[in-house]
Amino acid sequence: MRQEGILQTITMDRVLLSTSKDNLISFRDQATRYGFGLELQAFSEPQTLAYKLSAELEEHRQALKGFSGEIGIHGAFFDLTSASPDPAIQEVTRRRYRQNLRAASELGARYVLFHLNYLGNCKIPNFRSGWHEREVEFWSSFVLEAEKAGVPVLIENSWEDEPLLITYILAEVNSPYLQACLDVAHA
Repeated sequence: MRQEGILQTITMDRVLLSTSKDNLISFRDQATRYGFGLELQAFSEPQTLAYKLSAELEEHRQALKGFSGEIGIHGAFFDLTSASPDPAIQEVTRRRYRQNLRAASELGARYVLFHLNYLGNCKIPNFRSGWHEREVEFWSSFVLEAEKAGVPVLIENSWEDEPLLITYILAEVNSPYLQACLDVAHA
């Protein structure tokens, strides 16, 4: 589905430092000093989500005590595909994304960020066939969970071969809880 005139220009003046568990404290201090926010990467890690989510949440709660800057969560992405033609893969994706919503909600994050993991170089017909419809179906239901958690979801570009792939999904889902994030380095 192609729609014309649905792109908006938004001026961004926020800077968030991308943190790992190893640099969280030093980046927190730098962010405080310079008025930046933090985008927490630890919750994108499969091992964290599979085995130690509660412990990681507690460590982050302690490390972020007193931090007043903006917080974002970079969601899970390893081996996940929200529009997979395989329903089992979609369910694993949904489970991991729910864990990310929990982390965002518990840590007071302003957003959680996900990738579509679109495989632009995949020429297998049954991958691309219905991809857009599967994405709209997935995000239409997941955005209700994001709204309930009070945490907007940002879809960040990664492997898409054209930016309108994300734009069309956002237009069809049409929710303030599903937005786009342009990663210039990925583009």
